[in-house]
Amino acid sequence: MTGVVSIGCGVLLSSILAASVLGKVRNLPSLMNSLIALGFARGRVSSCLAGMALVAEAGTLGIFIVSPVAGREAAFLAFALSTGLLTAFTLTIIIALKRGLIVRCACFGKGGEVFSRRHVARNMALVLAALAGGGATACMGEVDWRLVPGPVLTGIVGATFLIFIDDLVDLFS
Repeated sequence: MTGVVSIGCGVLLSSILAASVLGKVRNLPSLMNSLIALGFARGRVSSCLAGMALVAEAGTLGIFIVSPVAGREAAFLAFALSTGLLTAFTLTIIIALKRGLIVRCACFGKGGEVFSRRHVARNMALVLAALAGGGATACMGEVDWRLVPGPVLTGIVGATFLIFIDDLVDLFS
C-alpha cells in the first residue's frame, strides 16, 4: 500500500514541478519581477536567482522522472528535495506576507495573483505530500502494478486542481 502513496505523491509533485518549470521558462521576466519585489535581487542577480530556482525545480523533476528505473533511493531523494524547495518557497511567501509586500505569484509563470494565505496553504499541502511520499518510499515494498492507475490519476487531478486554484477561486467569487 505504501507504493500507492509513493506513486500518487510522486505524480502530484512531478506534475506541479513540470507546470512550474514550463511556466517559468515561458515567462521568465515574471519570475524575475517577483524576485525583485521580494527584495532578493536586482538586475543580473535576479536572473541568476531565477535560473537557480529553475535548475533546482528541473533537477528535482528529472530525479522523479528517472526514479522508477533508478530505484527507491532516487525517489526518496526527489521527495527530500521537493520538501526542501517547497518549504523554502513557503517561508518566502510567509515572510513577504508578514512584511506586507505586494508580490505577484510567478509559481506557474503567470505572474497573476498577489501572494496570499492561499499560496501558503497550497504549498503546505505540497510539503505534506512530499513528506508522505518520502515516508511511503522509505518503507515501500513491492508495488502491485495493477493498482498504479489509481494513484497516477489522483496525482494528476490533484496537481491540476492546485495549479488552477487561483483561477477557480476567481471563477466562483
